[in-house]
Amino acid sequence: MNNKIYFKLIGVTLMPVLLQGCVSPSAEPHKYMGQYFMVGDSNCRRFNHRSYNTINCFDYDGVLRGYRAAMTDQDMQMYIENKRQNDRSADKRHDNYCSLMPPGTYGCN
Repeated sequence: MNNKIYFKLIGVTLMPVLLQGCVSPSAEPHKYMGQYFMVGDSNCRRFNHRSYNTINCFDYDGVLRGYRAAMTDQDMQMYIENKRQNDRSADKRHDNYCSLMPPGTYGCN
């Protein structure tokens, strides 16, 4: 295989992995005291109890960044549906990627 093509394939394969380190984490539901709260992003890396249905949010440095209310049932349903749609899109992108790769490419069988 031509070295230029080989290095391009390596670059295309490793680029998403390298870029993933640059992306800040996104918030996800976390069960706390019997309710779900969106936590984990840069503005709510840490949290503590505020009231029966709210939490205080802190950034990486421990600076208070506000508060968040517990998710409603409708919020949870919307989150789950969006996640399903994103998973389907990721599957399609993966299938398209694999269709361009040579047979035997790791993760494409």
